Amino acid sequence: MQYTKALIDLIQKARRHAPSDVKSRIKLSDPNVLSELESIYKASDDNTFKNIVKDVFEQAGDGWLSKLEQSIISPPVHTVQSEHDVHPALSSSFIKGDIAELLQKVD
Repeated sequence: MQYTKALIDLIQKARRHAPSDVKSRIKLSDPNVLSELESIYKASDDNTFKNIVKDVFEQAGDGWLSKLEQSIISPPVHTVQSEHDVHPALSSSFIKGDIAELLQKVD
């Protein structure tokens, strides 16, 4: 990817508008700066910042904008590997016990 003046200016603008606790993660010298912006974008509620990041990704070309949009549409899914990965409050036996208890109270 070529860092054009327009792209550099947009990344700097994104850094200025980023939450103060993550500004240090946005560095032009970092080859993964777009990935950093993507993760910050996902966690942000600031529409101004998000619009600037969209502009950055559009300017970056090479499918970056579609990558950003795709990551928003389909976030990573956590799959449960075994029954031990499930929080006890969500296990079927725990829920069945709660339902049985509630039914007894109704009777």
